Order: sequence, then structure tokens, then C-alpha cells
Amino acid sequence: MVQLVFAPSIQVIDSNGAPYSGAKLYTYVTTTSTPLTVYQDSAFGTPHDFPVVADTSGRFAPIYTNKSILKVVIKTSAGVTIQSIDPVTFSIGAGIDDSATTVVMMTTATTSLTLGIANQNFTIQHVDNDRTMVIAGGTSGLGGRTTYYGQSHATQANDIEHRGSAGTAVYQWDDSATRHIFQAGGTGMVLVGQSSTDTPGSSNNTAGISLNGSATGRGYFSCATVPGVFNVTSDATLLSLNSGGTSQGAISVAGATVTYGAFFGSHWSQLADGSRPDIPRGTIVESIDQMCEWPGEGPEERLPRFKISDMPGSKAVYGVFAWWDYPDDAFITNDAYIGSLGAFVIRVAPDELIRRGDYIESAGNGCGRVQDDDILRASTVAKITSAFPVETYPDGSRLYPCTLHCG
Repeated sequence: MVQLVFAPSIQVIDSNGAPYSGAKLYTYVTTTSTPLTVYQDSAFGTPHDFPVVADTSGRFAPIYTNKSILKVVIKTSAGVTIQSIDPVTFSIGAGIDDSATTVVMMTTATTSLTLGIANQNFTIQHVDNDRTMVIAGGTSGLGGRTTYYGQSHATQANDIEHRGSAGTAVYQWDDSATRHIFQAGGTGMVLVGQSSTDTPGSSNNTAGISLNGSATGRGYFSCATVPGVFNVTSDATLLSLNSGGTSQGAISVAGATVTYGAFFGSHWSQLADGSRPDIPRGTIVESIDQMCEWPGEGPEERLPRFKISDMPGSKAVYGVFAWWDYPDDAFITNDAYIGSLGAFVIRVAPDELIRRGDYIESAGNGCGRVQDDDILRASTVAKITSAFPVETYPDGSRLYPCTLHCG
């Protein structure tokens, strides 16, 4: 922790080369007028007088300090200031003063500078041709983690990149491409505004954001007011809804009109016995006089349970079976999606002659039949939008595109 201020010594001369006999050198804490003690030996055993006085040839004896930055003022023997230098910094020798509140370090090295702080070693590396500064932690330092400032490992300049102990980039900031990337080996979480849960707002009331970098790719947004604002500067799509990489629907805005398309409205429902049998998509169902229940919640106030329609022309039709909910909850209840509104498909009995525009009601066996008239009734389930069947089931019943009218 030794700095040799002037090695081996310094001589003060005027513009004509004549020495300043008895010149005085004052040392201060940088940016202040507080005297700073310097020493005659590297062991800091003998302090210099304040100021340090040059000999008759204008030469000062060696000066040692445990500081890496200080202020130096040189005056004539009569007290006239020759030069004031602030700050004076030094190449790193054996170390720096642990008690210093500000440390300025300079080195003539063009490759790297290794430092030790409280036995935690790390390296600062400057690569001229890449304009990159690298702060790299060894196994005894920062756990092998590395931060790059400059070009880093990307193709653009002005990047900041941090890599974990496995060498995987977990954060990148690219000013030129306006790219800010958070990663965690493809499997981790990015938490914003909180650190207590990976699922803010799910079975808790924690405010914050969580983005899951794993295959599930889930995002959670929870706050006390509006959790998100979507704005476009002109009429456009606000949100595209994709499946398998292909757009299946969108929410768009045109003036004061918001459009949801393609629209399909459904309700959760359950069979009375809680079972999960195979039910063909588009099968007509009826509501029953039981309400859905979920563990710890009691009977649902709005959503009735269902059965496959068994009454021709029933006015209790609830819609058509769409699919079973995916059982990924902490507790499994066999919840079905029952389609009641919007564009979907409906299962029609094999012997029905279908025309575009026909109203469909229940045939009493889970299939539909053509309604006798063109009046929208309590028993109406759907309206056929195409007479071309999109699927035929083994029993001969067929699926037709329709709009649902059970909502």
C-alpha cells in the first residue's frame, strides 16, 4: 500500500533551467486546503515536514504516501506559487488506502489491471481496438461473473453486458439498437418492483411484475390501479393473439371503436359428478340447477353446471362444449369451457340437411337440428354461417361453422 510520489525525486527549475533553491512542496487532501502527511520512507515511519523543502539544487527528497490521489502545490522559498496540481494520481503499486473515500486509479497498462479488495479479486481490462472495459471476477472474487462495458460480446458498440458464473449473458443494454435484454440461461425470472414472488397477483395481492424466461413464458402484472396501458398513435392492432407462432385473433382500435376478433365467448362449467369424459367439440349442452364450486370458494353465484342436452328443443340450452380446462392448478377441478357467444362450430345430427343461415336448436342427443322457423328463440343455439362441414365424427354427426346465440 505504498505510493512513491516522485520517483526517485523531483527537481524544480525555472524556464532558464536555474534551480529553485529551497523550493517548498505542500501536499493536501485533494480539492481541499487540508494538509496531508507524506513520509520520507516506504514504511511510513518518518513523516516529512510540512511543507517539504528542496535542497540548494531545487531537488526534493523522495516522498511516500498511502494515498492514490492528492493535491500538490509548489512554491518558491519566498512563498510565491510556482504550480498547483489537483489532482495528482499515480499508477497502482502495492495497493491503495482502504480508508480513502474516493480512489482514482491510473495505469499505463493496455491490457488489464488486477485489484484486490477484502480478498475479493477482480480484473479491469481495457481493450483498445474493441473500446471495451471488462470487469471480471475470479473464482475467489465475483464468482466468475463478468461485466462488459463497451462493445462487449455483441456486434454493436456502447453495450453493457453482464454474464453469470456459467458464462451466459443475463443482461444486455445496446444503445445503438435500443435493445435491452434480460436473460437467465433461458430458465430464470425477471422481477420488477418486488422480489417476494414469481407470480405477483396469482393467489396473492403482491404488486409488481414477473417475467418467466422458461418454456412457459408467462408474465404476471399486478398493481393497485390499471395494470397496463396499450396505445397506438393511429388506428391499428393493439394486441395480436398467437398460437404456434400464427396469429389467431387480435384486439384493434379504430377511432372510438375497439374490436375483438375473432370473437368467441365462453363460460366455465362442470358436470354434476365432477367427471371429465370425452365430449365431442360442438356438442350442445344444457344448464342444470346446480352451481359450479371450487375448493375454498363455495358455490359460484353466476355459473351453473351442465349436462349434455337430452331434450329436443330445450330452452335450457347453455351453449356448446368447447374443451376441458388444462389441469395445471394447485388443485384439479374438471372445468369445461362452454361456448355461448361469437364464432365457433356446432355439432349437427347426421340426417339434417343444412343450409347457410339456418337456426339450430337441440335435437335432444347432444347434436343440433334445424329450427322450424327463422325466429331467434330461447331454444336457439346457433346460426349456420357455412353449409360446408369442417369435420365428421365416427357416428356421422358433423361440425359446421356458426355464430352462437346462447349468451
